[in-house]
Amino acid sequence: KAENDRQWRLQQRRYSDAPGIYVCPRAPRDTWDQWHAENVHTLIEELIRQLLVHENVDPDRIYLMGYSAGGYGTFSLGANLPDRFAAVSASAAAPTPGDTPAEHWRYLPLRFEVGEEDHAYGRIQHCRDYDDTLQALRGRHPSAFRHVFIEHSNQGHQIADHACLPWLAKHERHLRPSQLTWTPSGSYHHHYYWLRNDEPAAGQRIQARIQGNQIILDTVNVRRLRLRLDDQLVNLDQPVEVFANGMKIYTGMVPRKLQCLIQTLEERGDPGLMFCSEIDLYIP
Repeated sequence: KAENDRQWRLQQRRYSDAPGIYVCPRAPRDTWDQWHAENVHTLIEELIRQLLVHENVDPDRIYLMGYSAGGYGTFSLGANLPDRFAAVSASAAAPTPGDTPAEHWRYLPLRFEVGEEDHAYGRIQHCRDYDDTLQALRGRHPSAFRHVFIEHSNQGHQIADHACLPWLAKHERHLRPSQLTWTPSGSYHHHYYWLRNDEPAAGQRIQARIQGNQIILDTVNVRRLRLRLDDQLVNLDQPVEVFANGMKIYTGMVPRKLQCLIQTLEERGDPGLMFCSEIDLYIP
């Protein structure tokens, strides 16, 4: 507890010159895995909801940053909540295998930096390997995966990372992508852009793409899935077709419903994540 409190006080000053409202929550657990638990992710989402209501923040310009243990949490929170943030910066940390799917950074810009002498827990090598993975993904999708990796020469765990602030501020959130890859790392994130999975679990994988009024799904270990739609994603004045794993599983008109707008706003507390239509699918 004493170390957690000390680090919390230090971090309150670390980025205090950040533009806008600078919020520095204390890690709710006094353990090494401070930011890796379901209640932590729930806390951050609830904090964002409160800021949207009470501080009138722009939901498309919310940024996430963290240093050391906070950097590990930033990797995890950003990768699992990519539709909440405009950009993410993690310092003196590394991605956690199994918890930070590289495909989840397709539309969320990521900056991560570490000292080249920071070998504790394999930090520098994990970061180099992750950079290689993201570079390969960018090679296949040149307009996506806008990540930046910085190695600080001759530095260990202490690095100067304030250049992340103007970098973060350049970005705005992207909310209506036509192609998604979702690999749940656990059971507690039910939303991913315009997808809702009521029973997420490790070992699942969902690839979804929209082509005109066709939605094509390739899934692994997923039986139920909800598609949240609006006129930015498809033409709701025309029939919509859904294919899953090579089979047509839905065709028809998808009505706009006030109740769907209300439900999605209640679920996320975010006007940008409201959808007026929904298809509830069983995937054979």
